[in-house]
Amino acid sequence: PAPSTTGLPTAQLLAWTTHPILDDGRANHLILMAVDAHDLPVPGVKLSIAAPGLTVASHATTNDRGLALLPITGATRTGAIPVIVTGAGWQTGTTVMVRDPEFDVGLPTPSGGPRALASLGRWMEAQPTLHVGPAAAEEAPEATGDATAEIGAGDRAGAKPLPRLAKLRSPNVAAERPSLALNLGLGILTRVHSQTADDVNIAPIEASFQRGDLFKANPLGAPVVDLGLSGWLPSGGLAPLLQVRLWFDRLDALGETNTQLDWEGAVGARMDLEDVVAQPPSIPGVSLYGLGAVERSHSLLLLFADDSKQTLDVLNHPVWGARLGAGLAADLGGFQLELELSETFAPRPVHSRINVNLAFESATGTLLQVGLATDLRHGSFNVNDDEVRISDRQVALTIGPKIGF
Repeated sequence: PAPSTTGLPTAQLLAWTTHPILDDGRANHLILMAVDAHDLPVPGVKLSIAAPGLTVASHATTNDRGLALLPITGATRTGAIPVIVTGAGWQTGTTVMVRDPEFDVGLPTPSGGPRALASLGRWMEAQPTLHVGPAAAEEAPEATGDATAEIGAGDRAGAKPLPRLAKLRSPNVAAERPSLALNLGLGILTRVHSQTADDVNIAPIEASFQRGDLFKANPLGAPVVDLGLSGWLPSGGLAPLLQVRLWFDRLDALGETNTQLDWEGAVGARMDLEDVVAQPPSIPGVSLYGLGAVERSHSLLLLFADDSKQTLDVLNHPVWGARLGAGLAADLGGFQLELELSETFAPRPVHSRINVNLAFESATGTLLQVGLATDLRHGSFNVNDDEVRISDRQVALTIGPKIGF
C-alpha cells in the first residue's frame, strides 16, 4: 500500500539510478524522490530534468509514494553525464556513467552535504516499505495528532516519532537548500508625489506630480530594475540581505523636462524568529523573520532654481537610515510567498515599505519571482531655514528569475 504522508511541503529532492553505469546489457531507470523535513515522501511534486546527452524524460511528477521512475533509454555520448533535477523550489543532481567499449569507467560518487547523503543512502537501501499511523494512546494522551513512522526494508526495521504538524518548521530552513538566492526583477514604477512649503521664496507653497498609479490601474510609470541577494534562513540563525533598485524617471515641471537615473539600496541581515516568536500554529511551511539593514533612500524636493521662480530644480536628497522590519515566509507547495513590512528611521520614521514576493516554477523549470513593492516616503526637510514637507508614494511591479547557488 502507498505510505501515509505528513502533508508537509518538500524539504529535499533525491536522485539516483537503478544501476550506476549505463550500458547495453540491462535496463536502467532514473529514480527521483521528494521528501519533507522529516525525510518522508511528498506526492504530486512536479519535477524538471536536465540531462544533456541522456535519453530520459524532461518532466515528471512524484506518485503517491513520493517517487518518479523514469526509464533511461539511451545516450548520445559516453562518460559521465550530469543530471540536474528541479522542483518545488529545490534542486538536486546525480551522475550517470555511460560505458565506453574501449575504456573502463569508474563508479560515480554521490555528492551533497551530510544530510543529503544520509537521506539518499537510507532511501536507496530501503526502496521503501513505509507505514505512518497514529501513535498509541498511552504515548499521546492529549490526542494531538502525534504520529510514529515505522520504516522497514528486508529484515531491518526502525521507527521514528513525529511531532505535531503545528510544530513542524518550514522547509526553507533545511540545510540542503542553496545558501544564497539572487533575483533580478524588471518592471514599472509608478509615483504620486506631493509637497508643501511655508516660504514662497524657496519652493512653491504646494506642488505635486504623478506618473502612473498602479492602484488606479494606470501602469504608465518609469522603467525599474530590482536586484536582490539574500541568504536562505537557517533555523534560528542569520542570513545576509542586499537590495538595490534602479529607475529612470522623467519629471515635467514649470514647462521643463527633468530626466534622472536614481537608485536606492540596503545592506543588512534577516534573522529567523523561531526561538523568539511562536510560529503560526495551524499553517505548516510558514516561518517568521526579522530584518535589520542600513538603507540609502531618498526624498524628492522641488525648489525654485532662482529668484525669478520660473524654473524648478529637482533635487533627489539622499536619506541614510536604519531599516527595521519583519516578514512572513511560506512554502505553498509549488509557490514561495514572502510578505514583508519595514520602516526606515533617520532618526524619525521616513520610509515605510510593504513588499510582497511570489516565486513559482515556470514551464521551463526556471524559478520566477513576481514582486509588488509599495514605498511611502514622508517627512520634512530644512531648506534655508524653511520647512519643506513631502509625501511620496511609489509602487513597483516586477518579474524576473530567482536563482539559488
